[in-house]
Amino acid sequence: MMKLQGSSLYALFKCALFVCYISSLYPWFVLNNKFATFALLFLACITIFLDYYNVLERHTPKSILGFLVILFCFIVYYSRARSIWGMLELLLIFYVVSFVITLNTGILADVLRFITKSFAILLLISIISFVAYVILGVSVFPVQYIQFEAYTMANHVFFNYRVSGGDLEDLIPRFFGIFLEPGHMTMGLAPLIIVNRFNFRDKYVVILIVAQLLSMSLAGIVVLFVGYVLITIRSSMKNMLYSGACVVGLAVALSSFLGEEMMDLYFYNRIEIQDGKLVGDNRVTDEFEYYYKYFMQTDQKYFGNPSFDELNMGGISGYKKHVVYYGLFGLFFGLLVFLYGFARNRNYITGVWCLVFCLLLYQNAYPLWFAVIMMYVMGIRILESPNKLYRIKI
Repeated sequence: MMKLQGSSLYALFKCALFVCYISSLYPWFVLNNKFATFALLFLACITIFLDYYNVLERHTPKSILGFLVILFCFIVYYSRARSIWGMLELLLIFYVVSFVITLNTGILADVLRFITKSFAILLLISIISFVAYVILGVSVFPVQYIQFEAYTMANHVFFNYRVSGGDLEDLIPRFFGIFLEPGHMTMGLAPLIIVNRFNFRDKYVVILIVAQLLSMSLAGIVVLFVGYVLITIRSSMKNMLYSGACVVGLAVALSSFLGEEMMDLYFYNRIEIQDGKLVGDNRVTDEFEYYYKYFMQTDQKYFGNPSFDELNMGGISGYKKHVVYYGLFGLFFGLLVFLYGFARNRNYITGVWCLVFCLLLYQNAYPLWFAVIMMYVMGIRILESPNKLYRIKI
């Protein structure tokens, strides 16, 4: 095996993988173009060289082959609702995932560390730019307005804010960095925080947590809370108290920064129960809810309606949207993929990891985004490692 420190190809692989990770979360520079597809193609080419010349140490147990068969069947089924470009993206994702999942656990831990650092640095620049604009009105770059589907965004290069397409921008723009919306950023951010076990001693992890809190994404905060409780409940009392104090400190600082009115708007009012439903669980419109009830009474509920036009239903997301597109069969396939890790290992921490992804996909059902499926398989491999050095202590 080639020494990792001296392998420029390996360094390029990590950089390309991070670019694909970010690109799948819909940053402003991939909107209305094919950047994400060509980035995946570039990553796949590097992967082919690494694979052909056997640069990196790999390990392929039979259980991994079982997962790859399930994932491939899911991708083939998923492709029905995709264009040629969409099908190409899914095949490229499958190839890269099938390579990464077989890598030595130490290499996976190194790749994960690279993603953690790179994402934290990017978000730190975004946070500084965002705070400078909100408090001081300073924008380093001239504002450009971007139109994408139902969204109109004011782009400041290192951060965006929505001009239209949202209902919570009347007091202050929510932070979601360079991405299309807070929920998109959460899909790549929350699992990264959890797989690092909320390590408050790591400055990069702290930056990720601050970014997630500033987004005021209810789904992200709920996922972090559930993950934090389930992970720290099995650690020592000292670690629980230390981490708990850090969480409270960050929450108090955020409340002081936003103020009471903002906290009511973005958080407290959204966790109220009205008519037996959580106010913040607003992933679908009333019009879509009516259509969904009708849809579930038809034969299309089994295999879905790939030609469904969501733009006529307003802003929608979540598992119900996924069921309409891909049917109950598609939902079953998705559960097979994201519960496979627990079914394979049946240990506590792997169960928590699978639960985290089920919660994320409940709110934003994008199971085959590169960031989602890549972080899932990397976490499963590292979490199941018998070597404590690699058990997400990085």
